[in-house]
Amino acid sequence: MKKLMLTVIFVLISSQSYAQEPGSKDVCEQLNLAAKTIMEIRQIGGSANEMMKIANKSEILKHIVIDAFNSPRYSTGEYQKSCVDEFKNKWYLLCIKSIGGSGI
Repeated sequence: MKKLMLTVIFVLISSQSYAQEPGSKDVCEQLNLAAKTIMEIRQIGGSANEMMKIANKSEILKHIVIDAFNSPRYSTGEYQKSCVDEFKNKWYLLCIKSIGGSGI
């Protein structure tokens, strides 16, 4: 189930990102979703190896997977949710800053 969900997210992001204009904030929304999903899977014990195999065609997704697995895994739902929220916000803001926008 985790692998299927991650594969669907990666396919959607990869196909839609290339269709967007460079610098589009929609790409940042998609990266936000990818970062959220990757960290959620990391927090429930997903495999780094499986995620890297799925992300193999996207350098940015590889970076997000590596970053997620450099973060600690928490055992309580409250800490997991907080970790996921911080992680997705970090990647969203990095994307927004990279396109020179404020996100508003």
